[in-house]
Amino acid sequence: MFDFDRCASIYVSPEKGSDKNTGLSPLDAFATLKRAVGAVGELRASGLLRPITVILAGDVFLKEPLVIDVPGITIDGRGHRVVGGFALTEWSPAGLNGVSCVCAKLPENCLGFSDLWVDGVRAKAPRFPEEGFLYADKRTPSSSGKQLYDGTDRFFADPADLAGVSGVDGASVGFFHYWIDEHSPVKSYDKETGELVMELSSRFCISSAEKDPARVRYWLDGVLSSFGKENEWYLDKENGTVYYKGEVKEALAPTLDYLIEVRSRDVRIRSVRLTCTRGDYASDGGFASDPQSVCGAQGAVIFENAKNCSMEDCLISGVGLHGIEIKNGCSAVRVENCRITDCGAGGVKIVGGTASEPPELAVTDCAVRGCEISFVSRRYTAGCGILACDTARLEISDCHIHHTAYSGISVGWVWGYGESSTFGCLIRRNHIHDIGTGALSDLGGIYLLGTQRGTFVEQNRVHSVKCADYGGWGVYTDEGSGFITIENNVVFDVQTACFHQHYGQNNVVRNNIFYSHGSALQITRSEMHRSVLFENNVLVCGSVPLFEHGGNYCCYASRLNLIKGASEDVMIAEGLPFSEWQSSGTDVGSRIADPGFADPENGDFTLRGSSPAFSLGFAPIKGFPATE
Repeated sequence: MFDFDRCASIYVSPEKGSDKNTGLSPLDAFATLKRAVGAVGELRASGLLRPITVILAGDVFLKEPLVIDVPGITIDGRGHRVVGGFALTEWSPAGLNGVSCVCAKLPENCLGFSDLWVDGVRAKAPRFPEEGFLYADKRTPSSSGKQLYDGTDRFFADPADLAGVSGVDGASVGFFHYWIDEHSPVKSYDKETGELVMELSSRFCISSAEKDPARVRYWLDGVLSSFGKENEWYLDKENGTVYYKGEVKEALAPTLDYLIEVRSRDVRIRSVRLTCTRGDYASDGGFASDPQSVCGAQGAVIFENAKNCSMEDCLISGVGLHGIEIKNGCSAVRVENCRITDCGAGGVKIVGGTASEPPELAVTDCAVRGCEISFVSRRYTAGCGILACDTARLEISDCHIHHTAYSGISVGWVWGYGESSTFGCLIRRNHIHDIGTGALSDLGGIYLLGTQRGTFVEQNRVHSVKCADYGGWGVYTDEGSGFITIENNVVFDVQTACFHQHYGQNNVVRNNIFYSHGSALQITRSEMHRSVLFENNVLVCGSVPLFEHGGNYCCYASRLNLIKGASEDVMIAEGLPFSEWQSSGTDVGSRIADPGFADPENGDFTLRGSSPAFSLGFAPIKGFPATE
């Protein structure tokens, strides 16, 4: 029985505890988190409503996901781990594919995993080719004339590329494709014709044409004949044996799809290290990918119908898909001062109900603050640092987001001018860099989509953005983006333009520094309205025009910007010099001059006090004060 009057903490010690204990002291601890949460539920049923903390006294290896469905509970990890798999500890010398390595036998019923972490590092599956890619043979039809969503379950490989490769039929094929990466088990491969048939259909049309974003650049995972490099592993399912090239102190193999699910209110998770979940994922509908951002994949920690909850000072490292997922019915869920790294997909995923769905599905007033999110999209390249699909009044602030293969922050989920449940968001004071690896196209340091009334993007520093074929932008307002204010941001060292708007309405881009060696600004689609106002910005472009756009430049307006280009009369667009642009009335009061940055090539955009930008109304941006 519990001593109700003296219970504010419950202890869990997996090594020394027992679920027959009371859990009221470290010496009388429970053995499992499930029992501890159940005990809190019993206390709540008895009428004890005070907050209760569950304290971990050791690492916890979960046999099933932990469901927290009682209110007023804190999980205090004290720096210990919660693991969604098992440890492989008994390794012996072995040989595989003519390579000296080590091996371990698996427990029964533990064969279904495709990720392995050795001493905290994600092990690599044997890949062919070892570096780079193979390309679809020219017999694969061109995408010209096809619709984007004309997917297929096959393409032609050049038989010479795969000659001597054993086990193609049992491998998985992956390829980069526009803004997604597609993955499918190989159903069959014809060595004579080169026809490779996949179990899952591609999401988009495919092509073999060079310089076509639909071109298939493919590779094979899990190819036995490629095994042999350091940190590679191979699973022999028939013999129940794992092989690894390298030394092993601890190897973790995942058995759970997720670790913790919170379905209550006033739940706090702090100082926990969370690791090891499965990375196997298949999109709905029999496709080899989601349409964008691995949007259907779940998180290692899930909040659903959770209110006033938080994760604080936690480390999420080495998980199969997203790190954290906040979904339907959540409000005031905070992720603060956490480090999220080595995720198979993205860092944080937030998805609520759409504008047409019942209001109880809405996700509102959540926050991601002071977090470092890095080296995500390790297995599914389209994963974002933070993906927020349908959410209101979201705050993303003071985060350091870097080394993502796709967009750093992505907010919004309505293509076009339809009603959106995303509004009133604040994206502020984030440092976002090393975004994109050159694998995918159509991405941004900060990506925005659809009407978002009252959303502000301010005081962010975005740089080092790369893409494959097109679209490595700093700040990117995609289809139908509207009523968004983008101000006091510094964007530089991006592959395409610092700011890009596909099309939109009533957006304001004000008091930003956009420093580009190419075009500083880009608008893809012209519409019969003024879609964006550029005001009080400092804009630096290279020898190309300031704007790159498709159509009528009158769809935007410009006012009091300071512009520096490669010539005295900057080309605003192709065939349109600055003087002619001003006389057309599209711009009012802008100037061509050297802003006088301290050291822009090394990222110092401090302006001298006499900079002409200040006479136009430009205000110094935090981190770059005016100086003499």
